[in-house]
Amino acid sequence: MLKILVVGAGPVGLWTAIQTKLMSPKAEIVINEKYEEYKRSHPLRLELSALKSLQIPNNSEYKAQIESMQNAILALGSPHWDAFSGKYINIRTNDLEANLKSVAQNIGIRIEKKEFEGIEDIPAEIQYVIGADGARSKVRKIVCNDEEDNTERKTMKYVVEMKYESYGVNVNHSVIQKYPTQKLLNFFTDDYVGKWNNDTGRYPVSIRFFVDKDTYDALGDANFKNSKRAIDICKEQFPEKLKQDIRVWLNARKDSGASITDVQSIKITKLPLEAYCSKSFAKIQDNKFICIAGDAAGAVPYFRALNGGLERGAKLGQMIAQGQSMEQLESNYNSKMSYWLKIEIIKAILKDLLINIWTFFISISSYVPWQVNKWSQKDKERLKNEDPFQAYVLNANNHSHPLLSV
Repeated sequence: MLKILVVGAGPVGLWTAIQTKLMSPKAEIVINEKYEEYKRSHPLRLELSALKSLQIPNNSEYKAQIESMQNAILALGSPHWDAFSGKYINIRTNDLEANLKSVAQNIGIRIEKKEFEGIEDIPAEIQYVIGADGARSKVRKIVCNDEEDNTERKTMKYVVEMKYESYGVNVNHSVIQKYPTQKLLNFFTDDYVGKWNNDTGRYPVSIRFFVDKDTYDALGDANFKNSKRAIDICKEQFPEKLKQDIRVWLNARKDSGASITDVQSIKITKLPLEAYCSKSFAKIQDNKFICIAGDAAGAVPYFRALNGGLERGAKLGQMIAQGQSMEQLESNYNSKMSYWLKIEIIKAILKDLLINIWTFFISISSYVPWQVNKWSQKDKERLKNEDPFQAYVLNANNHSHPLLSV
């Protein structure tokens, strides 16, 4: 009987554990997770091809539960399509995790609240360890023989992400609808709108600004754990070009009928869009097969980190169930994961090139005299100067300041 430990109960860890259980129903699988509840709730893009990457044996006793889970996840988002992702839905990260967690527990996967620190935390009876413990993986450190510098990285873009909740009607815009607004901006920008949440009565919205290095650095330590708030946008040191782009984009959304922004929910973070991969993906130590998956193994930007992690996690579960020796599995997984991630990185570089071409085209087209799809001069001035929230935010001294005022 297989005895498997999965480190990390995020979407990829749960997904990999579910696939392994489907292919090896008698396997004993336990997941260690350091958090009681999944911490992230931002909207993300889930490709339907990734959702369907689970292989379900026809005679599986869990087939109905898995298909029901897939349908429930699909119902959480509205279907979209683009050339990069094909068919996809926008879904909250914690909604995806909740569905996967429920099914995992129902099919006999045990989830324990326990922080994994190192090889000493692997029980003696465990034969296989799957590290799905994120970009700062502790399992990766074991796989890479305790090397501190255990990844190869390439920064492609610098991004500032603004997330917030909105009330009422919301809209998704096509590339053609966004085009005239793009011509007014300092930076290439795009937004993603999640599905209505019946519990909160809101939509989640994420806006990404692809900024230059100076603007990125000017935001200081605006990371996931230390995000900037709406009041910070009013401060003098907030980058002026980014402030203007926030103003223009939100005003344009408001003009198109998008719903009211909940100012207090605004969070602004920065992140480098990196492609990276581990220097190794699997090893055998103390008669245990130890490997990494998801962000622990590697990731690329443009919505492929999660989707690629799910697809490769499913393949890992299938490989474990094939009954290969640990030595064969180690060799096969290292070579295949290396190949899969190289393909992902090549695709990401091509997407990066397309964004550069599109940005260049927009910058040129904003100056040509024969523009048709454009804002009027009056609207341009209004979009650049009007407070998009038509609201006030209280500062620490209880004085009000118009948000994004010039």
